Amino acid sequence: MGLTVMIADDDALARALIEAIVERDDELKLVGCAEDAAGAIELADEHQPDVALLDWVMPGGGGAVAAREILLRSPETRIVALTSPGLSDEISTAKAGARRSVPKGCAPDELLRTIRAAAKTSLD
Repeated sequence: MGLTVMIADDDALARALIEAIVERDDELKLVGCAEDAAGAIELADEHQPDVALLDWVMPGGGGAVAAREILLRSPETRIVALTSPGLSDEISTAKAGARRSVPKGCAPDELLRTIRAAAKTSLD
């Protein structure tokens, strides 16, 4: 079946672009999209995705809040932080459980590589 992926981003255009990139890849299966941290937590709880792409700055506490709660409910899910270009904060993303981060608006192949790399990372 491939890797299951969910997206959470409050920017509808960014969400649609990421969704299109994920859906074009035959090895990935999109299980849902959310526009805030609460929606992301619900999606992860329901679908237990392999990878959750989380906007680090969104309503409801952002990706950090969502990541911590998702990892409690779906400990096998790998978190990828979607960060603003030039504002990658590796310390805060790592503390919240993100395995990788990628700038919003990056090239499609970079996003896909990041998803696959996150899925392969150890939970140790």
